[in-house]
Amino acid sequence: MKRLIIIFFVLLAAVWLGVKIHLDAGYVFIAYNHWSFTTTLWFALFALLVLLFLFYLIIRLSGSFGVLSCRIKAWFSGYRDRKAREQTIAGLGELIKGYWGVAEKKLIKAAQNSDMALINYVAAAHAAQNQGAYDRRNNYLRLAQNISSHNVFAVGLVQARLQFISNQLEGAVATLHHLKEISPKHQLVLQLLYKVYLQLNDWENLRDLLPLLRRRRVLNMNELATLEQQVYVILLNANIIKDLEGLHKAWRDVPRYLRHNAVILVAYSERLIAYGADEEAESLLRKALAELWDEKLVECYSKVKGKNPVKQLAVAESWLQGHESPLLFLCLGRLCKRQSLWGKARYYLEKSLKLLPTRAAYYELGTIMEMENDQHNALLCYRKSCEVE
Repeated sequence: MKRLIIIFFVLLAAVWLGVKIHLDAGYVFIAYNHWSFTTTLWFALFALLVLLFLFYLIIRLSGSFGVLSCRIKAWFSGYRDRKAREQTIAGLGELIKGYWGVAEKKLIKAAQNSDMALINYVAAAHAAQNQGAYDRRNNYLRLAQNISSHNVFAVGLVQARLQFISNQLEGAVATLHHLKEISPKHQLVLQLLYKVYLQLNDWENLRDLLPLLRRRRVLNMNELATLEQQVYVILLNANIIKDLEGLHKAWRDVPRYLRHNAVILVAYSERLIAYGADEEAESLLRKALAELWDEKLVECYSKVKGKNPVKQLAVAESWLQGHESPLLFLCLGRLCKRQSLWGKARYYLEKSLKLLPTRAAYYELGTIMEMENDQHNALLCYRKSCEVE
């Protein structure tokens, strides 16, 4: 019913419009330069409506073409991304399997269209590294760094690792120094730098790095203690130390908390003895043993030629009250021997051998027996000293 009413009013409006057009058509006159155009008002209005409709239609169609064009571009772009991703995955697979050449080609080919170009270049650098192609490796790493300024540190760390693995230690040091300037406290940089210094036997730079290794907890406490001990023992025995003054300077460089370390104390004391500073070595070892009993120090004490050998022997004998050990008896035997107390020396050395047969004790006992013209037993002791491991 509503539809019929609407149709009726539409027809009525059309009839009214037709009557109006018939009774008064009106006219429109358009002039431009020497051109002129005349038509009815109603035709001009109709033509204007048609033009507006065509304009609207063109706009709609152009929008549709634009959307279509964007969709085509997006499809091609998505296709390239998918292809690059597939090639990247395939290249990484070849890298894992150890096919370095194939992996490198696939990764570099995919890098041009990949949204993961950083991964492509870094992985390709690993592939080139394993082929010994260090120039290509460095070029790939440069390309990786150029992708973004945020990648410089990460790629530099990769480069330092690869240089270390390929034994390009000088290059690794240069790279790590640059990274250390960027991030002075970065744990991985410090860890790799300490390994490179260790490989290069660069003990002085390693010594300077030790405080940072401790503060940043790069190594656990046991590893750090072992490393510190190794570094300072080597530096105290270094060939660059030419005299007693140089040795004293090296000892001052040892941190206070390490000057009670028995191994470091022994290394320093033996160098003092080598330079003839026995009295200083005796005093240092005596004070150290009063605070901390350690048999390495006791053995070193037996090598010292103190200014007062009687007092030195008395000090060593006083240690028997709390300690009876093979090394202490060996020490006492050596000190008695130095004073030509043959009987006493023999007694202490035999006590040492009874507790633990050692090459040093057999040798010392053999020399005493030789002094006493007991050649048979002297030869027997020398033979046993060779047999003991």
